[in-house]
Amino acid sequence: MKKITCAFLAIVMCMALAVPALAVSSGTSYAGRLQGYTIAVTAISNSAIVLNPYQVSFTKASVVSGASASDKINPAIFAPSLILKSDSDVPLKMTLTATGSIPNGSNAAFSATQLAATEKNRKVFIYLVVDNQGSKSTSDAPTAAAALDGITAYSASSVWSASNTTGTQAVFKVGDVKLTDICTIPVPETNESSYVKIDIGGECTKSPTDGWTSTDVVNVSLAYTFQASNNPLTSGS
Repeated sequence: MKKITCAFLAIVMCMALAVPALAVSSGTSYAGRLQGYTIAVTAISNSAIVLNPYQVSFTKASVVSGASASDKINPAIFAPSLILKSDSDVPLKMTLTATGSIPNGSNAAFSATQLAATEKNRKVFIYLVVDNQGSKSTSDAPTAAAALDGITAYSASSVWSASNTTGTQAVFKVGDVKLTDICTIPVPETNESSYVKIDIGGECTKSPTDGWTSTDVVNVSLAYTFQASNNPLTSGS
């Protein structure tokens, strides 16, 4: 059977100091047909990422619509949860490509490992966690406003391994990190949808030798590819 791949750039994000840098669209839908089967995925997200190296307190509602206005937080890196909702009638293998870049004029740098307390360069350690939540009713569906509520801590043993096709985490760097077939999104149950939640966390150098400036930013983007699984009659896990 001929395979059809539905690929798209789902969301592009830019990180800045303590304020949202770039709003992202919400409710973007993508659909395709595969020999009688439907591939239908909606990317649900809102607002932007915050890079907050001095960990200044701010309200979650200032970054994520739908959050409580009294919910004050001060993470070094904050991002709304990224939600992918599938209403497809075929299991979908998902490949995720995480890309990082440093714009001209920025003195920030990506770190491949968690930062030591003695780090003095302007470095950013940023990772993502993929949570394949399966089929859920609307009332149980994950939301972007749930960001940082129980986000999985970074674990080197959970980083995606291309050779073993295992792992649920990845660390951003300059260039691409491709997580091929990182999960299979199952066909949702009747009157439900299937969800994948992607959270972003990390840390920044707290006391660099040269202080952070408004130009010290890093850019990250996520691209998703969906492909119908080899057995369209069986839900994935």
